Amino acid sequence: MQYLDTGPSRAGWHRLANVLKCPRYYAFNKEREWEPTDALVRGTLMHVALAHHYANLQCEQQDEEPSYLSPEDAVARCAVEAGHPLYDKWWRKVIEVYHQYTAMYLTPSWHILAVEKEVETQVLDPHMDHTERAYDYTARIDLIVEHHDKVYFVDHKTSFAILHRTHNKHTLSGQFLGQQMIGREMYGDQFGGVILNLIGWDDRKPVSSFKRKVLPYAEKSVARFPETVRLAERMIAQFDGREAFDWPGSHQEHACQTTYGACRFFETCKRGGHYE
Repeated sequence: MQYLDTGPSRAGWHRLANVLKCPRYYAFNKEREWEPTDALVRGTLMHVALAHHYANLQCEQQDEEPSYLSPEDAVARCAVEAGHPLYDKWWRKVIEVYHQYTAMYLTPSWHILAVEKEVETQVLDPHMDHTERAYDYTARIDLIVEHHDKVYFVDHKTSFAILHRTHNKHTLSGQFLGQQMIGREMYGDQFGGVILNLIGWDDRKPVSSFKRKVLPYAEKSVARFPETVRLAERMIAQFDGREAFDWPGSHQEHACQTTYGACRFFETCKRGGHYE
């Protein structure tokens, strides 16, 4: 039985978001592997469960035998392969929430077109010498579905609670502007947009909450998104090869000191030396 890759795409938004947030943060961060957090582990395991759920559903819709691991077995395998205590802590609870999800959406309303599909485009960057550079831009789409003659990209989002801002904060996210851009390139007027498949998971409550919402189409920002990609790629190219501390810092409170605490490189930027 097959096991799906639910990891990041080859040349997606995450690296560009980091360099736009702070070039020095990007340089310090790009070759490091950080300890996972509870939120990251819960989201990863839920993605694995839903990927295998919808992959097997697609087989059924095509009158084929399921060829992927069951969601339960896939989650257990992910936890074993990760070999980290947080995965052992959460994988059984993820299966419980997954079962609540399938009970909520008992009758499938989507026709499945693709699961965990990497899509791509190229962003052209003209130069003054009349040459042109092309930047690859990719996105891994959790789920591509057809519903009422429209095609949608679906993104699974696990959060502590489903609030208005849970939906609203993603409207101008580069992740979804990029998906809107690629979706319209692939499907034209048939593209209906991006659906957030929200999973509100509060450990203090016995039952999780679920909601699906189509993100508003930010037409102007989608049209200008290639400029954002070009800016980030130019910054990376300009400083590539330098030591991390020789990259410029953004030096503004939303990057250095946020509501979630100080940037992990705060002391390094302040005093110099190497981050440990």
